[in-house]
Amino acid sequence: MKIIFVRFSQINDCPIGIPKKMFDDITALFSARKREFELFFIEIDGAIEGFFTLPQKQNIVYLPLYHEREFQPGVAESLMKEVRKLLESREYKYLSILYRSVSPVKTQLPLLGEFLEIENSSSSYHMDSPVQPAEIEPDRFSWNMITPDEATLLSFQLTVFPNDPEYMGLSWDALVHDYLTKYDNIKCINCNDGFKLAGCLMSIDYGEYIYIYSIGVHPDYRRNGIGRKLLTRLMNEYPGRLIRLEAYSRDVPAITLYRNYGFKHIMMTQLIAKRG
Repeated sequence: MKIIFVRFSQINDCPIGIPKKMFDDITALFSARKREFELFFIEIDGAIEGFFTLPQKQNIVYLPLYHEREFQPGVAESLMKEVRKLLESREYKYLSILYRSVSPVKTQLPLLGEFLEIENSSSSYHMDSPVQPAEIEPDRFSWNMITPDEATLLSFQLTVFPNDPEYMGLSWDALVHDYLTKYDNIKCINCNDGFKLAGCLMSIDYGEYIYIYSIGVHPDYRRNGIGRKLLTRLMNEYPGRLIRLEAYSRDVPAITLYRNYGFKHIMMTQLIAKRG
């Protein structure tokens, strides 16, 4: 294996023989970006089989990976050795590895984890919502779909998730602001106890599917079935639609809820490794 460094501004004059599909993906991805990007191409037996970048934000280095075909024996290990060499001079705490969504072999992400000290991982879960709405038993709470103001939503999220790990990347103040300002077709489903927000599900309608941006229950109101009822109300709101969400592997209560509800694990989407 050989890693070849190329700046994006030099890609049109690069003589290394980048496959057209890969070249098109790279130009679509980076041509509109204002800053220069450094690309690392993976050459195996004289052919370019993939590429990755190594952007960094604070203490996290990200490794978005594109690879053309399934890893042959030894390739995953060699790749991780080369990545560690490239990062030897950098100061960072975590390496976050994820496949470019268009990569044909994005399901092979777990192979890379065998050669790293994994701190956590995230996976995608899917479920087709029933066409017929489900009945929901009445309870003492009130429910609505009014989007809370930013301060209320941020306070709720910081209460529900008070100890988010550093490798999460964006903090909740950025995540909540992005949700409210950058996305179209958002919908919040809220569970209220008087004027107090007891539970909230934040979703985005992407057309092809509904994405659960966040689902949380206030610590004072857990074990009341609110999480399940939030999911049921979302399904009723979007009958027959595909529902998607991401979950960290170490968030066992959340994964248990999703699996018991009927969500299926599709694939691992991110590996988070400690600096080794």
